[in-house]
Amino acid sequence: MQKWLLPDGVVMGLNTVSDFKWVREPEEIKRVDRQRAVTLEFTPPKGMPLQKAINGINQKVSELKLANAILPGVEIKLAGSASKLTEVKEALLETEAR
Repeated sequence: MQKWLLPDGVVMGLNTVSDFKWVREPEEIKRVDRQRAVTLEFTPPKGMPLQKAINGINQKVSELKLANAILPGVEIKLAGSASKLTEVKEALLETEAR
């Protein structure tokens, strides 16, 4: 079982906050814009608004970067519904500004 060390020192099993499904991928290095890439898929629990899930992911990424668990130069990008939601929000804010 994978474990997660929280900032307050509590060790939590990842299975308490998520379900993992191991899948086989081709044995090759995936690249995006000539950079090595890893894809992680996330589906929020039923009833959780997408924005809340995005905020949680962004907060966790920020914490990991501050703790140097994500090295400088590693790029994190949200895609799929998350990026579409961001595009729609930006378009709405742009329209309101006019």
